[in-house]
Amino acid sequence: MLQSAGTPETPKETKLTLSVTYPSVENPAGKDFTYDITIRNEADTERVVNLRAQIPPLWRAYFTPRWQTDTRITSLKIGANSSDTVRFVVTPPVGVDQGEYPLVFTAQADSDFASLSLKAVVTGTYDLRLAAEAEVSGQGDTRNIRAVAGKERVFTLYLWNAGTAPLTNLSFYATKPAGWEVTFEPDKMEELQPLSLTLKPEKVTVKIKPAARAIPGDYTVTLTAAAPQDRKQMDLRVTVGASMGWGWVGVGVVVVVVAGLTGIFVRLGRR
Repeated sequence: MLQSAGTPETPKETKLTLSVTYPSVENPAGKDFTYDITIRNEADTERVVNLRAQIPPLWRAYFTPRWQTDTRITSLKIGANSSDTVRFVVTPPVGVDQGEYPLVFTAQADSDFASLSLKAVVTGTYDLRLAAEAEVSGQGDTRNIRAVAGKERVFTLYLWNAGTAPLTNLSFYATKPAGWEVTFEPDKMEELQPLSLTLKPEKVTVKIKPAARAIPGDYTVTLTAAAPQDRKQMDLRVTVGASMGWGWVGVGVVVVVVAGLTGIFVRLGRR
């Protein structure tokens, strides 16, 4: 006699549902990924809903009420046939690789359980840095350098990428006084990899030539390194001294004046 196999058990219908408007969020490494999740209690009674999350190793996560982001929670009460929204905040470590990372948000009330699959897309960071060789003195936003009118002054500019993703299509230019010349070698760079990969900064030769008749004194030259992803500037206070040519002109003038005075005194003495 054959026995009936019976009717398969129907999965229990949960009275707890989850929804989110933006299940995939993109951010640089080290920045928070935020998801506003609506939880609906479809039961006829008020219930306490416990919150949990599954995240990658070394990541951090917490929950807050949507409008009280300074309060962290692990559960909340939701009224009968009502809904509420919680904020799910996830922070990856600063050095995390670029890529897509799965996250799972879960909620449980009594025997009802619901989960929501989310995605964190980690992009690279960009952080262009500039420094000048030791002969260029000063700290902070302005550096000091000496030059001579009409003479070329050469120094080395160092640059590196303190971020996690390559900088591309860098170009170099300067804001300078009229009649001055500023050049860069090279004046363009296709790519600047993160310093963590190269372990050394790149070098750019900077040549500054004040105008031939520049009056001795202090002038400002601004050097700029720019990429589509980031840009940095360095201000140089260029102290210009008189050229040797003008020095000899001055000496000549003094000699002429002294000679003239000497001639006058000689003539007067004969009288």
